[in-house]
Amino acid sequence: MATILSPGDYTVPPPPPPVLITKVVIAGLQMGSFTPIWGVGRSTPVANPPVHGSISQVPGSPAQYDFKPALVKDPSTGKFVSDNIYMLRQLLNQVDNNLLAAAKQFSNSFWLKIDNLNFCQAVEVDFPTPMTAGTMGLQFLPGPTFWQVRAFDFNKSTWVALPGVLIPASQLLTGVNLGGTYTCDGKTVTHTSVSVAGVTIPVNYSQACGPKRVQPLLNAAFQLDATTDAKEYKPSIDNFSISFQ
Repeated sequence: MATILSPGDYTVPPPPPPVLITKVVIAGLQMGSFTPIWGVGRSTPVANPPVHGSISQVPGSPAQYDFKPALVKDPSTGKFVSDNIYMLRQLLNQVDNNLLAAAKQFSNSFWLKIDNLNFCQAVEVDFPTPMTAGTMGLQFLPGPTFWQVRAFDFNKSTWVALPGVLIPASQLLTGVNLGGTYTCDGKTVTHTSVSVAGVTIPVNYSQACGPKRVQPLLNAAFQLDATTDAKEYKPSIDNFSISFQ
């Protein structure tokens, strides 16, 4: 038996208020200078040598970099290893820390051009997870026709290929837009997509977050790796941005 309700016999609750999510975008990072931090590439730990190469940077649109690596030898094996330069921007003082703490979605992107692909061992774009130890970065690894895109496994300290994501090497000679999107809820960090030349490629690479940071961190960085014969190359970067929400 059906009961017919008349007006006044029931009430319809009002819809919940909309949830406002603020997206923070920090753009044009290449318009300022980066702090250089020198290191070496290795498959086993190598003490950071006291002498490295040099890098000059001319901020702008695009920014120009002249990377002149040094020959660096592993004293334990006598073999040459890659001279690396990590270029860092610290951005925490530019944002509301409460918005950063609440953020669960992140992205980074930039335009990259390299004058000589044969002298580059790899390029990385780094975006450390702000509230816990870890990273949401990408590595671009050279190949003869296509460059591979990899994610960093923070817990195992190794790079992991993202299936189906390749960059035509020819595009890096003329300049190509690259980027990634990520989620991090404080427990798990996930690479969700990679963009290459305007094409978004879904990916799904997850790993556990590391320990909670003592203080929040908001950094944007890229790294240039030299081949072991330490040949000079000149990358250009434009439209470098990060976002969180």
